[in-house]
Amino acid sequence: MKKILIVMLSMISCLAFAETKKMDINHAINRVDVDKKVIALTFDDGPDGNCLKYAKLFKDAGAKATFFVKGNNIEKKPEIVKALHEAGMEIGNHSYTHAKQPALGYDKALEETFKTQEIVKKTIGSEPKVYRAPYLSYDASLWKILTEFQLPAINASSSTSDWNKETTAEQIYERAAVNRKAGDIILMHSWRNETLEVMPKIIKTLKDDGFKLVTVSELLAMSKKPLCKDVTVEISADVE
Repeated sequence: MKKILIVMLSMISCLAFAETKKMDINHAINRVDVDKKVIALTFDDGPDGNCLKYAKLFKDAGAKATFFVKGNNIEKKPEIVKALHEAGMEIGNHSYTHAKQPALGYDKALEETFKTQEIVKKTIGSEPKVYRAPYLSYDASLWKILTEFQLPAINASSSTSDWNKETTAEQIYERAAVNRKAGDIILMHSWRNETLEVMPKIIKTLKDDGFKLVTVSELLAMSKKPLCKDVTVEISADVE
């Protein structure tokens, strides 16, 4: 009995001084160095009416994508986020209001990140694992917040500029599907009808070129090297 007690006390003592690794998130990821021919298509600003069509389109094609959604939009259309999730799409955090986060200050930016994490969790049962800042705008406060939440910041290796009404459907297609490389992350917007219009062609071209369409988290998991610097964090435990 004494031997067992000694072992248990030793385990508790170890917990008191345990250390773990935590990602120090201080830069955005544009593309990922991978061995496999994979690519991540991403869509910002949803959920919106087009997202249900995307869910069916990708599911029927045996492909996946990541949707960076706004918290205030989820509150209005939670059923769309559920449909995306059920179709195998990844849900990312794109803030609560789509304001430029550096202009908000630490406390407000923290609130925007936290609220959206909680709303997504309430909607689909799990929190987002990736984040994209509105306007791809970051500052020291936001890096601190993302490190606290352990949310990798995702930019893109190619932006289709489909937010610009002057960008044509053919330009969107070319920027998303032509001369792509393994590990690319493509930025689009779900609300742009021309993007939806050419998406079947984009998916077909990429698949014909041998690409597998994966979520951002799946892409990150295939990285050949660490994407963020690890920092050692001490975990304290009360030992009586």
